[in-house]
Order: sequence, then C-alpha cells, then structure tokens
Amino acid sequence: MKLLKPEKVAMKDRIDWLKAWVKGRDYDIGEHRNDYLYVYYSTLRMVYSPRNSHHLLHHMNSYFKRPLSESSVDKIISNIEKKQSPSRYRNKDIISKLGITQDEIELLRIGHNKQETQERAKRKAAKEQRNNDIAFMYAIGYKVDEIAAEHPEISKRTIQRFIAEQRQKSQTDHERNLMVAEIIRLYQAEYSITGIARQMGSSNDEVCRILGLESMTKLTILETKRQLSESPQFKTAECQELFYCSLSKETNTQSGIDEHTIAMAALRTDKNNIALIGAAGTGKSTLVRNFLSKLSPEERAATLVVAPTGRAADHLDAQTIHKAFQLPNDVQPNDEVTAAPKALYSISRLIIDEINMVRIDVFTKVIKTIRFIEQQTDKHIQVIVVGDFGQIQPVTTDEDMDVIKFYYPEAKGVYAFQSELWEQMNFRKIVLKYIYRQQEPEFMQRLNEIKYGKLSAVDWFNKNAGSLFSCNPIYICPTNKLVDYYNKQAEDRFFPDELVSFDAVITDGTPQEAELPCPRQLRLAVGMRIMTICNADKFKNGSMGRIIKIKPNSIQVRFDNGAEVTISTMRFKLQDGGIYEQLPVVLAYAITANKSEGMTFDEINVVPGYFAPGQLYTVLSRCKSLKNIHIIGKLSEKDLIVDVAALEMTI
Repeated sequence: MKLLKPEKVAMKDRIDWLKAWVKGRDYDIGEHRNDYLYVYYSTLRMVYSPRNSHHLLHHMNSYFKRPLSESSVDKIISNIEKKQSPSRYRNKDIISKLGITQDEIELLRIGHNKQETQERAKRKAAKEQRNNDIAFMYAIGYKVDEIAAEHPEISKRTIQRFIAEQRQKSQTDHERNLMVAEIIRLYQAEYSITGIARQMGSSNDEVCRILGLESMTKLTILETKRQLSESPQFKTAECQELFYCSLSKETNTQSGIDEHTIAMAALRTDKNNIALIGAAGTGKSTLVRNFLSKLSPEERAATLVVAPTGRAADHLDAQTIHKAFQLPNDVQPNDEVTAAPKALYSISRLIIDEINMVRIDVFTKVIKTIRFIEQQTDKHIQVIVVGDFGQIQPVTTDEDMDVIKFYYPEAKGVYAFQSELWEQMNFRKIVLKYIYRQQEPEFMQRLNEIKYGKLSAVDWFNKNAGSLFSCNPIYICPTNKLVDYYNKQAEDRFFPDELVSFDAVITDGTPQEAELPCPRQLRLAVGMRIMTICNADKFKNGSMGRIIKIKPNSIQVRFDNGAEVTISTMRFKLQDGGIYEQLPVVLAYAITANKSEGMTFDEINVVPGYFAPGQLYTVLSRCKSLKNIHIIGKLSEKDLIVDVAALEMTI
C-alpha cells in the first residue's frame, strides 16, 4: 500500500534522527546493534525500495565500531521482508527499545515536525544574514542609500531602524563593558564581593557571575602575586600583567558588532598582511572557512591555504606547508631563495593556519619564497597568519635546535614571530577573544589561568574535572610511548578473529625501531580508528578516520571529513638506504597533545606528563564541557609550562 506524503515525510524525519543518534554515540551502541538495524531497516522500507533499503542498511552497519557480519545483516532483512509489511514502530517504542536518553531526545528533537522546524530555521537564518549584511556594510562606511541599493528587497525604513538598534546596543554594550571593567578593577584592588556589589549597585551573584566565580571565595591579588612569583615561568611584572589581561576578556567589540564581523571586514577589505590571533575555541578556523566561501572562484583559485600538519590542513581543506612549498623535512638553511614551485606563481594570497606550530626556519623559507615570487611577477602577495601562540609550540628535537642555532644565531627562539622577517611583514594584528567552544564561565576562566600559568588552576582541575573514568573517549598523551600503550589496549578490545595482520617488508636494511615510519606489524579490524602518517594524493599526514573494509594488501578508510579512500602498502626509504614497505597508518585511539591542536572532542581522557609550553592548555581546551574531562591519575605543577614571549603575542 502506497504511503501518504505526510507519512513519508514523518518517516524521513525518523531516518534522519536515527542516523544522528547513532552518530552521536560514535557508532558504538553495543548490544543495541541488532535492535537498531531492525528499526532502521523497517523505517527505510516505509520510504525506499527493498534494493535501496538493503544497500543503506549494509552501509550503516559498516559505520559501527563493531559491525555485524554481512550474513547477520542479510538475516535481519530476510526476517522483515517475510512479513506482509514492515513493522511501524512508534517513537516512544524506539526510545525504550534502544535506550535513548532524555538529553538525546531533546537534542535530536524527537517527535517534532522537522520540516516545520527547518523552515523556521531558514527564515531565522535569512533574517540573521540580512542583518549581518547591513551591519557589515554599515561598519565599513556604507550609507543607508548605498545599502538599500545593494539590497533592494530591504526598505530604507528597515535599514534605518536596524542601524538605530545597533547604535542603541552599542551604547548599552559600552556601558556594560565599563561596569565589567570597574568590577574587575575593584576585585584586583582587594575589595570584597559584597563591597563591589554595594558600590556598583548590583547583587553578589551578579558580581560573581561577571568574575566567573561559583562561590564567594576570593583569590586576592596578593595571593596571585605570590603564586606567580613562586612559579619559575613568571619572574617579571609583565608576566603578571598577562594573567590580568586574560581576566578582562570582552565578548563584543566596537559598534556593537561581534568580533567575527569586524575580523571578516578586515579580511575582505584590507590588502595588507594580517595576523589573526585567538585563544582555543574562538572560531578561527570557522572564520577562515567563511571568508574563503565568500571569495569569487577567481579569488579562491589565487588563494593558497597551508598548515604545518596534515590534521590542521584537513580542517580547512588545505595543503601542508612542506608539500605546497616542496620543502624537505630537515631544518631549512637561512640562505637566499632562487627558485620556487611553479604552482605558487599564480597565487595572490597565502593563508597559514596554526602559525604557532610553524618553526622559525620554515616561516623564514616561506616568506623568502613569497618575496622571490613577488620580485619575479611584480605583484603583491598578501600573507594572513592564523593561530594562538599560547598553544602548541613548533616541534623541535635537540638535533634540530642545534642546527637552528647554527643557521639563525641571532634568533631568541623557534617561533615564527622570532624570525627577523616577522617584523618586516608589518602584520595587522586582530585578536579574537570570545570563546564559542565552552560555555561554562568558571571552566573558561580556569582555562585562561592555565594558559597564563596560574598554578592554583591545576589543583582546581584535579578537584573539579569529571570523576568517572571512561575507556571510550580518546586519550591525549604527552609522549608517543603512552599513545602506543593506549592504542594497544584498544586493539585488545577486538576479538582475535576480527584482526588482520599486516607485516612490514624490509629490503637491504637493518633499521632501529625509532627509525621506522610505522609499526612493523599492524593488527587491524573493520571499525578501528586509524591515522595516516604521511602525505599522499588522497590523504595527508595526520588524517584520521575509521576502517570500513580490509583487503589483502590495502584497507578502505572513511576519513572524518567524509572522504572514503583506499590505502595501499607504501614504500619508504630508510636512513641506512633500505626500503620499508607497510601500510602508512597507526591506530588512533590515543594521540599526542601536539596532534590534538585544532580538534574538538565531546569527551577526553587526559594523561599527565606534559613537558612543553602550551601543551596542558591545548589538551584541556579540546573539550566542550568540564564534566567530560577525565584525568588519568592527577595533574601536577610540572605539567603546567608556559612561554612568556609566546604569551605576549596573544594579547
């Protein structure tokens, strides 16, 4: 019997939230796999043909961390098809059958009319886009008549009313910011919470909320100075000032327009070099993606986006710096550039993401290459750098450091901003302050304290982070040795008959284990998470995904960006001249702190032992909520290391 159109719409809504629910659990639903596939296939059959439903069910099963065998899935299909018509499950029956929680019901809006919700969301988005366009044009100097000419569908009266509202909001925000600044000043001057509230005509709770405090307990400025003076990372008044600057974070900027709008205006209109700096979670990558989406096809083709690692490059569909500029992995000598890759001659804009991880020698080589091209083509190439120098510093071994000191004897460190060319670039500095990733005020405040080296924040995280240990979230570790340990634990959770071994082949060489690009033996299974360890045509070094199929000499992987790629055995040349052949992957149930930069997780396991500036802040700021951070053991003061010179670049 043919379904009525409204019922088909309802079934499509159900398919969508069933997919969203299992994805939200990272395709790990344990004993509910069979029930889920029964419900999912029955719902599919309300909308699609048996053939298409069969294909879609097998496709869904391939996403599971532990997929059912193909014969088991076919049995489910056969049992349902034997009936006169598929079972019509009600929402409440599915919720009970699959163990769906109340939070998931509200998040997925189960039972709501999706079509009506989507239409309402589209109307809201269209209105917001209209308002953003007006605000943007007004912010960069357009008059009412000029805005109306660009948007004839909007009346002048509407534009005038919106601008008047923006002016009023700007005045309100200005007054609010003055009040916040005065509360912070009084707090730093050792006034009590009650004293501040009386002087400002506010309540104790409002003062605590502005200061990001959950209680009336007050850390005086004397205590803060004592802690800073005892910390080996902080020895000067300038360093102490960095911490106080972090407390006065504003959520809006001039004209009452959010700072992304201001930054977008600069990116679109300013042809000079720009340094876009922002703390973890301020939406730097989102802003860059939005900017790229607004470029014309010609402008986008002339814009090169690069990043220091494959994982960072994946976020922006970019290339790694080494691949784009054809650089070897060795330290780059400080000599003149006399040639450049042909592909670079067509660019007019270079965007470097995660600039904090770009080493001084790489940055110097890149800028010298850009200048060489400018001389050859007689055109200006704009350079935009994006990042947070309070996070992971450039990866540098002791051997690298010795070579860098030889090539760059005057350099005071390994960051890009410590290159002599940084000042010559005359970057216009734009600082993003408003944090989108986290929404819990005290959690955000303590993250800032970790960033700027406040030792008491370490104890606070030990006491307040989620106490229940979980083996499901990713482990973020300080060393590769710990990464290997937790990845091995994850491997042991698969049954022996699920694992397929891939043994490396070594020709004409006897390498040490430390020299190997990937393990001698890989034991892989369908559903495992993996990470690539080199650049290739269809993936980058550091790309992460899940295995969906295993063949004799290759694996098929669905990467986190949605791409499905077949990865075959590759040949690596070893230092002793030998040839190493193996799949270029490692397990990805654990990663190092350095690999985690730029990533966002719903839940993480934090493994202490961090040894470099910015690592602890980077790790703790990966998670959206404090309750979903699980600390394995206990953090110590040794985990908290900061680089004062780098922090000065974040202000």
